[in-house]
Amino acid sequence: MTRNALFALLPFIAACSGTSPVEQPEWSGEAVDSALIWSGFDHEWAYNHRLNRLGNWVGPMSCARGACSAEMVHAAASGVGSDTATWSATATAVRAPGVGFLAGSTAFAIDQAVAEGKYVEETRQVTVALDGLLADRSQYVVVLGGYDVFALADADMFQTLRIAVGDVSIDAEAGTATFPVTFGLQVDCDAFECDGTWDVGGKVDQSVLYGANVMWQVIAADDQIAVSQARVADGYAWQDETGAEIEREDFSVPTTVHGARHSGGQVYGSAVAGVQSIAIAIDHPNHFVQIATGVCDFAYDPTTGRADLRADLFFKQWSDAMLDKSVAATTPGEARTEATLAVVRFADAQVEPIDAHGAVTWNADGSTATGESAVDRQPVSWSAR
Repeated sequence: MTRNALFALLPFIAACSGTSPVEQPEWSGEAVDSALIWSGFDHEWAYNHRLNRLGNWVGPMSCARGACSAEMVHAAASGVGSDTATWSATATAVRAPGVGFLAGSTAFAIDQAVAEGKYVEETRQVTVALDGLLADRSQYVVVLGGYDVFALADADMFQTLRIAVGDVSIDAEAGTATFPVTFGLQVDCDAFECDGTWDVGGKVDQSVLYGANVMWQVIAADDQIAVSQARVADGYAWQDETGAEIEREDFSVPTTVHGARHSGGQVYGSAVAGVQSIAIAIDHPNHFVQIATGVCDFAYDPTTGRADLRADLFFKQWSDAMLDKSVAATTPGEARTEATLAVVRFADAQVEPIDAHGAVTWNADGSTATGESAVDRQPVSWSAR
């Protein structure tokens, strides 16, 4: 199968949505003039595992007397083997007087009796009230605030992940804004470690039971902002050879997002990079040791309105550090990555990059992947003028 065909040939079936069994962040439900814009993360196990839990997101923000704080959160759980996942994440703190920011999240659930090896996708329509700083604006854009994917039963091997937010539709009469949020997942596993329900005719249990929370951020303004998008895609392959380890930075995709410095007499002196969609598709199910989804190396030139950045979507199922792990195996494969990036320029904003890193130690002691033992919360803070 060619790289370009990986997404085109995925069979789509509907998923069931419901209340998340994982506690979602406590969003205020009110638009404010400050936000933490998520840029993405990098996650790495010591050796490769199934997709039991994987997530990274920015939590609710609070500001008092110019001091702002939030959480950058990571979630990780392996399968039957204990391990420690190290992670790093990036975001941008923004305070923009007159601009409205509204954070929230949408829960998904996949509960399919015969779904292993199939791509399962659902799009949910989210409607928010146009109150306060969201009311009567000429521009609305939504970016991702992160995501959390977790197995609700036996964990399977990773194959495809797609998460996206779409364009905003305004109902002026109702005073609401509506936008789509999409979650798609493909997993499979034919190993006894996954479900162990076999007979002489083959695998009995082919069910898929996963949940997800997709976090998002609405940005509303008039000419205080200007938004440009870039859609990027790439692919890469690896061989079944130890010592031929692929590196994340070799496959991040550089892109330039052009935008006018001036618009209607307005000058945009600062900018942030957000993510509107991410997708990684592997040609067959795999354990994974490292994954990255987001953007990196963001640079903005206010004199030209040009932004240079890299789409950082990467999957790795093998590491040279795993040579002494008899339970780890590598197979040839190929990956296809896609992303939609948004550069939001601000006429008057305080912008500050925020980084966080940490680790999640998963003891594989029978604890559920949806519990707090799979979560690392790192507080971050900054001063708003």
